[in-house]
Amino acid sequence: GVDMKGMTHEMVSRMAREEWQDILDGGHESYQQCDISGGENAQDKYEHPLWKDVSGPYRSIIRAFLVHFHNQVLLTHNGIRQSQLNPSFDYTGGSVGNFFFAGART
Repeated sequence: GVDMKGMTHEMVSRMAREEWQDILDGGHESYQQCDISGGENAQDKYEHPLWKDVSGPYRSIIRAFLVHFHNQVLLTHNGIRQSQLNPSFDYTGGSVGNFFFAGART
């Protein structure tokens, strides 16, 4: 875990948003270790621990609901409908399971 003593809410919120983005990327698409020499590390890919042991078909289905939820967040809280009534979405304390069910319901 991360020691959050001395961290501002903004810092924690940014960390939560970055972790959400890692999960939303499907676990491996946006982070890849680069090794110019083409050695063994060139094939290593970052995978968020949440996706460990999740098969490809299930990963695709789960990710589709998460992407749908994310799009709704962008539209309502961080996009064209953002207002005093709908401030920027704060991922702090969020649950991927709840985000999944919210995506499935909308």
